[in-house]
Amino acid sequence: MAYNFTAESTFDALMRADASAASFYAGCTPAQKAAIRAQMQEIRTPEEMRAFVSHLPSAAL
Repeated sequence: MAYNFTAESTFDALMRADASAASFYAGCTPAQKAAIRAQMQEIRTPEEMRAFVSHLPSAAL
């Protein structure tokens, strides 16, 4: 099955759905946000993105 997967749009949608991750991300510095977004280059599937977003609040930046 082929996915129409766009990391940025999936990240944004998941952040809207996960208040804890969104709150964590909102509190990050611009440099931290850039580092988070840079990591998204390695994410290949929506399932990987879901796991990435759900673990953001426990991330050590």
